[in-house]
Amino acid sequence: LNPQDKTENLSFDEDEFSVSAFFNSNGNLELESKSDVQKQITVSIVDITGKQLFNSQLVLEEGISSTQISTSHLASGIYIIRMSGGNIAIITKAVKSW
Repeated sequence: LNPQDKTENLSFDEDEFSVSAFFNSNGNLELESKSDVQKQITVSIVDITGKQLFNSQLVLEEGISSTQISTSHLASGIYIIRMSGGNIAIITKAVKSW
């Protein structure tokens, strides 16, 4: 993981959930999660000007899982990653350097 990576631990009802978001060596956004149950989340990628570049609903599987989102069309730079599910939202920054 890169120093910019951030892992957030959340509680959805009684279920424990953690997720980290970072740009991997292929230039894709990778979400690594650990959850007691399957979770549906919405993921958004926003540039530093506030323009939304990606928005989609994803299902993260029960247990430990990894999901990649193709971001080859995005230039190098700083992006805001928003992940939400239920009434919980995580907002973090990720740096794409290739």
